Amino acid sequence: MYIKIELDDGYVVVSPVNFTSEVKIDIKYDEPQISIKASGNAKVMEVSGHIDLEDDNVIKEIQKKSNNEVKKYMKKAIKVATKNESDIFGFGLKLYKKYPDYFEKIKDEWNKNLKHLNIDIKSNLIIKSISSTQNSVEVLDDKE
Repeated sequence: MYIKIELDDGYVVVSPVNFTSEVKIDIKYDEPQISIKASGNAKVMEVSGHIDLEDDNVIKEIQKKSNNEVKKYMKKAIKVATKNESDIFGFGLKLYKKYPDYFEKIKDEWNKNLKHLNIDIKSNLIIKSISSTQNSVEVLDDKE
């Protein structure tokens, strides 16, 4: 997976490495509450434009935007699955294992009600290495 981040006058391509996710489920106010925490390291693969990868603030901005993109991708995948009443992420199984009596009461309507689940997504992607410290695409002026 590659993440393209628009930044200043260019872009940065980031690749997550050792990316994992943890899903927790609880019951609050008689409703399932799902928490997903994604984390891992990332590597800057490509840069275009005038982006200073030696500036800590730039790296922090790349991390922030990368994490927002990860959350956006995850929300989109969950939305497609739940819209199609498909529990491909195994939320029901986690609910059943932790709260079997509760799941028994709602199991017949589980797939139909997936789209109404309260799902909180957090992403903690950290830039650990940089493959490219120079722009991958240089704009050359033809001064001849």
